Amino acid sequence: MPSLKRLSLILLTSCAGAALSACDGSPSVASPGEGVIVVPAPAPSATPTPSGTPTPTPGTPAASCPTGTTDAGVIGSFRGCKLPSLITGNVTLAKLPGVAYEINGRVDVGIDLGGSGTAPGGQSAILTVQPGVLFYANTTNADNDFLVVNRGSRILADGTAAQPIIFTSQQNVAGTVTDESQGQWGGVILAGRAPISNCNLAGVTGGAANCE
Repeated sequence: MPSLKRLSLILLTSCAGAALSACDGSPSVASPGEGVIVVPAPAPSATPTPSGTPTPTPGTPAASCPTGTTDAGVIGSFRGCKLPSLITGNVTLAKLPGVAYEINGRVDVGIDLGGSGTAPGGQSAILTVQPGVLFYANTTNADNDFLVVNRGSRILADGTAAQPIIFTSQQNVAGTVTDESQGQWGGVILAGRAPISNCNLAGVTGGAANCE
């Protein structure tokens, strides 16, 4: 039995020596935590382009203007078609190749029906604007150029991301606008019937339908 115990001890000692000899300190053996972990950098996000008034896409001016408008000549790459000063009834402005609609001075949609909707001489109108239509203000005159949708009338204008409805100036259509250009058109006015308290008419109570 003592001989068997000595043999077992010799075998255990030999195995331990073999295991230690395997740890030669080679640089190929890395301890946990050693080395460099490379973390991929996130892709940079695209910088959004500042939005502004879209510049009309160049094309070929139309040969003529649609019925109900007046030929104002060629503006840039478009045929300028002047809107009448008063729009009555149901009018649709179609998106036509090479056509831009001119706002010259004040353009009224309908005749004001007043706060009660029964004003004498009032007349309702509906102006429908198709996606992609281009309006421009005639900035060659001294008047403000703007569109007024009077009380009792409506404007239906639903543009899309691909076909926006653009209101801009003649200079932008002609390609002569600069960073300093300003005050080139008056805008769109939607007249409503919300109650107001400060009346300009004598004897009219604030909040009444005929308070103006």
